[in-house]
Amino acid sequence: MVCQYLRRSRLEIAYYQYSYTGRRLDMLIRKLLPAFVAALTLGMAMPAQSADAPAEHAPAKITNLTVGVLPISDTVAVYIADKQGLFAKRGLSIKVVPAPGGAAATSGLLSGQMQFAFGSYVPFILAAAKGAPLVLASPTEMTSGVPSGLVVLANSKYKKTAELAGAKIAVSALANIGTVAIREQISAAGVDAASIKYVALPFPNMLAALEHGQVDAAWLVEPFLTQALEMGARVLFNPFAAPMPDVPMAGYMATKKYVADNPQIVARFNEALQEGADIAKKNPQTYRDMLPTYTKIPPTVAAKMQLNTFSSQAPQAGMQKLADLMAKSKLLDGHFDVAPLYQH
Repeated sequence: MVCQYLRRSRLEIAYYQYSYTGRRLDMLIRKLLPAFVAALTLGMAMPAQSADAPAEHAPAKITNLTVGVLPISDTVAVYIADKQGLFAKRGLSIKVVPAPGGAAATSGLLSGQMQFAFGSYVPFILAAAKGAPLVLASPTEMTSGVPSGLVVLANSKYKKTAELAGAKIAVSALANIGTVAIREQISAAGVDAASIKYVALPFPNMLAALEHGQVDAAWLVEPFLTQALEMGARVLFNPFAAPMPDVPMAGYMATKKYVADNPQIVARFNEALQEGADIAKKNPQTYRDMLPTYTKIPPTVAAKMQLNTFSSQAPQAGMQKLADLMAKSKLLDGHFDVAPLYQH
């Protein structure tokens, strides 16, 4: 049976979705980008709450920041950093708000309602390809550091990757890093990627969909991967294995103008965030204890789930590889140069 805590309201479930479809992103960017460009033309800066100060010294004046995140394991560093005063000692006061997908994060950044927003790089690349002036502010994860698996039930007819032709696979969104990675793995196994039908479901709903035969396989991350294994499910493959381990996974983005206007604020934010990530890496119990305070993960599950390994790097070559794979998967209309994402 699926664990009781998986039964959530639609609003709670939405927080687990990593990205929205390209169509929704396109609609949002068409709506917000003209106003953003007009503001740049008129010299209207995005709101910065205080003057900059050197990163190594806490300024006398506090800078208020709004940070969009998903309440998932991947964002534990920002909560650890906040609780342990790592932002405060750098003169920053953060307000964490939900950003349940790439469209919401991009909208929040372009409107100035958020200064930083977390998410998978796939929807941010999609937004940048449509003209959104986004840049990478703080990397947090490579695919190699994220526990992940394509799982099937114990009695499934699918025993290996090469047998997946024609299968229905549950993914958290139709346009995200999961679908990109799965396509690469099944293609390498000789499966026609076009034969796969992807079904977009929130992560908490996937185990039930497997049990009821609505899908044949599901792409799961933690804590759902651990729960699936406890139910007896089998992992066919890790989508983030070769050729994906050197690909950046997720991080915090900002607008190009905000970063250009506030370099020291960005530096202090990044320092605090990376220090929080270091604490999570060196003290797994601190990581596990923090999870139930901002997610719906019970302490009993947090105690045994696999933990993410964080990275302060997002190599441009790896990001370009991701964009090229997105083009190969038809998520992008041709080549996209990721260099602007790194131009602060």
